[in-house]
Amino acid sequence: MPWGKHAAVPVSGSGGPHELFTPDQPDRAGAVRTERIPACISLVTVGQWATAGTGDRLIAPVPTRSRQFPKGGGMSPNPPVRPATPVDAEAFAACHLACWREAYSSLWGADRFDGMDVARLATRRRKEIESGVADHYLVEEGDEVIGIAIAGPTRDDDPQTERELYAIYIREAHQGTGLADDLLRAAISDGPATLWTYRDNARASAFYVHHDFIPNGAERTDSEGILEIRMVRR
Repeated sequence: MPWGKHAAVPVSGSGGPHELFTPDQPDRAGAVRTERIPACISLVTVGQWATAGTGDRLIAPVPTRSRQFPKGGGMSPNPPVRPATPVDAEAFAACHLACWREAYSSLWGADRFDGMDVARLATRRRKEIESGVADHYLVEEGDEVIGIAIAGPTRDDDPQTERELYAIYIREAHQGTGLADDLLRAAISDGPATLWTYRDNARASAFYVHHDFIPNGAERTDSEGILEIRMVRR
């Protein structure tokens, strides 16, 4: 199956859908597509496998480009981001699905959500983590996963960068806390990367622009006909 390509980062619930092997599911883990001229960007989940789902390679968190502080301000007081392990698959999937519902309830419609199953998504995530096809990261508060990110090698036919952000999501109650910045740095560091996000997801687009991503003119539609745009950071 071809990889689905969507990037959404609902940092605060923004983003579009993206996932690894998930043909019947919205891949773009939090696909937040932004327009060409990002005026407002929402967090988005990036890298969705159209029929494959999203996956990323685990990498350690890295400081921002020129300093050890997030772009938003001082040192983050948030709980640490860590690589997900196979045993985290169920909690990871539960957070992912919850973020989709918070970010896309009005955009996707009930029918699309009706076809989603946490157990099935958890099985996919577990296989992805075990195989190393993509890097999965998460952040927890107590025993609950409140944010996730997935990244890995670019899946585009015309690669703009080697690495792609497949998805990034933060539960609504924790948006605006800087967790999205932490997850983004863990997943793709501060280097070149590509992502796909919904064109009309202004909040996600703004988030990405804040982190030096800009639309490069490429567009496509997801399985439901929703327009996405590609954003690139060199």
